[in-house]
Amino acid sequence: MADLKKVIFENALALITKKGFDQVTVSEICKACDITKKTFYSYYSSKDRILLDFYHDMTGRVLESLPVIVQEKRPVDLLWKCQEVGADIILEVGPELMRSVYTCDLINRAGINSMDNTADSIYRRVILEYAIQAQKNREIRTDVSPQNMMRLYYAATNGIVLAWINSEGRLDLKKELEWAFEILFQCTH
Repeated sequence: MADLKKVIFENALALITKKGFDQVTVSEICKACDITKKTFYSYYSSKDRILLDFYHDMTGRVLESLPVIVQEKRPVDLLWKCQEVGADIILEVGPELMRSVYTCDLINRAGINSMDNTADSIYRRVILEYAIQAQKNREIRTDVSPQNMMRLYYAATNGIVLAWINSEGRLDLKKELEWAFEILFQCTH
């Protein structure tokens, strides 16, 4: 990300987190960055694009964590650790920003939270490989294909994140994600 684009991105996220997506204007973002609207639009086609970039930044951050994650020995633990890092990012940014991401995704039909999203395919291939290895090692005790297990887990994860958003962050996100993980994969990690 170019330096100015990063400045716009970070300032916009801070404003959205503080005030909510609908209450933040492009003019406010420009003022916070000391740029013109023309400059803003040379980097982003809309405010929505910032949220879509944020989602991709989230999956990138999980991938950047892989050197630490791979220190886990069992594939099922690697799989959970990827989910835990994602949960930490969600908790860090809070329910208001995540509400905006989900809303933007639905309005724009971007599909970032769909089970068939290919935009973060590297991330999905990595965790699918962990699921395949965990099943081969019998750490996951189910005959359901790893692909279908992951589809179910994505659906459960989205539901849990939405419940967390609706609770204004009061729901214990990690506990609920871990509960779904252990039930769906029939494992303990």
